[in-house]
Amino acid sequence: MNRPARILAALAAALSLTAPAGCRSLVIQSRDALGLGPSGESVHRDVVFARPGGRELTLDLYLPATPRPAPLVVWFHGGAWRYGTKEFNFHLRDLTRHGFAVATVEYRRIQQAPWPGAVQDAEAGLSWLRLNAGRYGLDPSRVFLTGESAGGHLAAVLASRRGRPDIRAVCLLYAPTDLTALWKKYEGFGPTNRLFVDFFGRDEATARNLARQASPVALVRRNMPPTLMFHGDNDWIVPVAQSRALHERLRALGVESKLVVLEGQNHAFPLTAAQLAEVASFFKSRL
Repeated sequence: MNRPARILAALAAALSLTAPAGCRSLVIQSRDALGLGPSGESVHRDVVFARPGGRELTLDLYLPATPRPAPLVVWFHGGAWRYGTKEFNFHLRDLTRHGFAVATVEYRRIQQAPWPGAVQDAEAGLSWLRLNAGRYGLDPSRVFLTGESAGGHLAAVLASRRGRPDIRAVCLLYAPTDLTALWKKYEGFGPTNRLFVDFFGRDEATARNLARQASPVALVRRNMPPTLMFHGDNDWIVPVAQSRALHERLRALGVESKLVVLEGQNHAFPLTAAQLAEVASFFKSRL
């Protein structure tokens, strides 16, 4: 197998990741079920927040054992907009230990709805959480957005739409920020090029135009909330240049931005306890 073929095979394997075996068995199937998590936190799983086209979309909500109302962190999972579930690679779930409520929001994937379906679902989840904040002891005026990879892209797009003070701050993990550049990187790799065409649900020429319009580097404005990014310098799926491009664009607009480049890290890495504490500190300073 030649090198391009090896890269393509590895990319296909990486992008086809799904939730770990047995992950769904951890989910309480009854709607709005209440359980107890670590340190006495309360957990609401599979709460229905929208029914686009009759399909139920759900979220999980983790509430800290702290005086309410709690600031809210909203998480969007990765998986190339094609794979994954709201439980998949939920890296910031333990922010509850730092006093934050954390919600992980489901969104329709490419097979179910092309762009802008995913970001519409992300926005619907955020709106539902705000409308129901009183019921769950949330502070709707202190909201933060986060996500990894494709979910980070959704968080960045949503943050650029909402801006400050609606969103207090954002944390992005190895997120695609310039879809045109990422598409060009994989030029000639058929399945990956197909990913973008399927994502935008159009012919290739139209999809390329939409890719530019859906890129955070093109969407951010001066009222974008403070942004913290983590990216590995050995990431070959979403190169670190993607986060650097957004970081430079934000700085040029006068928006606070911090980029943490991790030496030797590839894609989809979890945060260490120290890095999670850094996210918590970044968010707490914007409360």
